[in-house]
Amino acid sequence: MEAEDSRTKISRLEGTSDWASWKFQMQIILEANEYADFISGEEPKPQRIPRAGETDAETDARFKNELKVWKLKDAKCKKTIISVVGKAPMLHLMSCESASDMWAKLHSVYEKTGVTSLHMIQKKFFEYKMSPEDDISTHISKLEQLGHQLKLLGAPVEESFMMTKLLMTLPPTYSHFHSAWDSEQNQTMDRLVVRLLTEETRLSEKDETEERVALMKKRFEEYRSSNEKRNISHIGRTSSRKEAGREESEPCFFCDKLGHWKKDCIHWKKKNQNWSSQENIACYNDISIAADGTKDNNWYVDSGASDHMSEQI
Repeated sequence: MEAEDSRTKISRLEGTSDWASWKFQMQIILEANEYADFISGEEPKPQRIPRAGETDAETDARFKNELKVWKLKDAKCKKTIISVVGKAPMLHLMSCESASDMWAKLHSVYEKTGVTSLHMIQKKFFEYKMSPEDDISTHISKLEQLGHQLKLLGAPVEESFMMTKLLMTLPPTYSHFHSAWDSEQNQTMDRLVVRLLTEETRLSEKDETEERVALMKKRFEEYRSSNEKRNISHIGRTSSRKEAGREESEPCFFCDKLGHWKKDCIHWKKKNQNWSSQENIACYNDISIAADGTKDNNWYVDSGASDHMSEQI
């Protein structure tokens, strides 16, 4: 919502939770527009007070002019305030006659400077933890806002204490960061923020790399599993074909007839039997010749022999 200065925008006041930050911004805006005296009551509504040497007519004219200027400035100040409050705070301001009345009313409702309010903010500060949905920048901003509220209540948080609280509320992924921070020479809040933002970027890149590796591994496992299933399916089909016999459309590799394997071909078996008989006869004749000692100038050649021997040298 825009205030008096069209280039300045602040959120509407909704209640006690955002009162401290809203008041801080509004004070700056009101001072920049020269309304600080109005909200503080230092510039009250003009009164008709005659001056020495003035006639009644002159006093009336001066008073009317001062009142007109004051009312215009007060109206602008009220507009600035009313334009940046929510529905609930608006109800408290409807009976106010001036800007100073509005400011005083808001203070009486939302400005809780008592011990109870201080203890509540301190409790929030000590119990504060980083939300899983927040990044480092948001986390730091929320923690600093609590520190600012404590400062407004007269209990400022020291920088070293704020740094310790920030380190204590980091998620487990930053566990190694503590030792790295201990070796830091320039331990300031600004330096800590810079290093945490850098670490957040590094961890984000690391997570992306691990995700890519996990995805590649998953795809490889799926590919290997798919290949194993195809191999099992192929072996199953091959075994089924062997058990079922040769298909009718596939020829024998010996006789070229369909419907049987070469090992089962009757023509192949007969030929093997003839070869076996001839080999046995040749072997028997060789043995007989060698045994009776009869000289024979003939050569008997066995194509299956590795060497040939003769008594003639």
